[in-house]
Amino acid sequence: MQDSFVDRLPPQELDAEKAVLGSILLDHDVMDGLGLVPDDFYADAHQSLYASLMEYPEAGPIDAVILKGWLKGAGNWERIGGGVKIAELAQAVPYAHHAAHYARLVKAASDKRQLIKWLSDAIRAAYEGEAEASVIVRGVIENIGRLGVHDGASRGREVCTLEEATQRYLIGGPDLVPLGLPLVDSAIGGGVARGEMVIIAGRPSHGKTAVALQCLHHATARGMPSLLISQEMGAAALGKRTIQFATSVPEKYWYSDKVMAKELAEHFAERAPCYLAESCKSLEDAVDTIRYHVSQKAVEVVAVDYAQLLTPADSDKRATDVEKLNKVSKAMRGLAVECNIVLLVLCQFNRQIVGRKTFTPQMSDIKGSGQFEQDADVILFPVWPHKIDSKKAPHEYQVWIGKNKNRETDPTVVDCEFNPTRQMLGPPSGHEEPGHDEFAAFGD
Repeated sequence: MQDSFVDRLPPQELDAEKAVLGSILLDHDVMDGLGLVPDDFYADAHQSLYASLMEYPEAGPIDAVILKGWLKGAGNWERIGGGVKIAELAQAVPYAHHAAHYARLVKAASDKRQLIKWLSDAIRAAYEGEAEASVIVRGVIENIGRLGVHDGASRGREVCTLEEATQRYLIGGPDLVPLGLPLVDSAIGGGVARGEMVIIAGRPSHGKTAVALQCLHHATARGMPSLLISQEMGAAALGKRTIQFATSVPEKYWYSDKVMAKELAEHFAERAPCYLAESCKSLEDAVDTIRYHVSQKAVEVVAVDYAQLLTPADSDKRATDVEKLNKVSKAMRGLAVECNIVLLVLCQFNRQIVGRKTFTPQMSDIKGSGQFEQDADVILFPVWPHKIDSKKAPHEYQVWIGKNKNRETDPTVVDCEFNPTRQMLGPPSGHEEPGHDEFAAFGD
């Protein structure tokens, strides 16, 4: 294929580059907040001068004599074009007020040049055939996602002042999403915030998936579209779990009982959808799936079952399991913040806990990587005592709270009641919701 773009001059804004540099010569303080780096400039002389100006020690207007000595001392005077170039730039703008506007023009041209390079590299890689097409495409998408990180639109919008934020908090309280787990929400301060990663970790057959499904059912009942990425359990098994949760009718009557059909219809009637993605091929596939559902389906809560089954597609063959799981944890953590979602990540325990005299879960029990412990905002350990000691009543259940980074925890161990037939967690028998606490009168 003949490339018709090879001989074209790359996108550039030389006049805007001169205007930016001229503005800085008039007032060095305008550099703060421009969001440019030397490579954003097309002309070599402009790159060198901007890099030098980034190190210039004086604030306010730049003295020509001091600047000359500074540039000569750094060996950049001739490189930037000497006194003639400085004089030209000093006359480029009458004042420095519009530096940010010129900087946006420079950055836009720089982004276009970078995009051309990435796409050219992708075309070259496709011709050479050493990488799979999916890997090439994913690399392009990740690179494109980094475009604009220095421009004004992506430095963040000023939502409010800190004073206004405190008033919002005092009036409306924290904007938390309840998990829908009895007493657990209360123990962790009312729920979790959007942008937080919640680890649900435990030994096999201790109900991690049941806990995650209950959280998803609660979210959809609140009108929050959700997504479950299931690496272990298929759609049919998850469908059965949902029927168990939704109806009290015994399984043997499911296909003939009208009550079951009515209860199931009522369960879904006013809920937001919960999407199911089975067996993502890799970590990157899971990340792409989550991003798609957040942007196209307005998903707000995501559960991943489970983390140790996600494998980075681009990992070095020599990478250890710990290194791979470090990458999984960091990707999940970043995704929660990027998409502003509640992200539930299920994890397996290692076998160290089995050898202890008492079954006391710890964060170090999470299988494979301490990165999960570091990255998580909340860590929950579901424990089904009956699975440890068959003499324990099957309905007894506990949720241990290993970490609650952003809120107070009280208590750290929550007693619940588990209904295996319904795959449902509830408060212990005889439990009554607490009334107003001793501080209630302070709000009167």
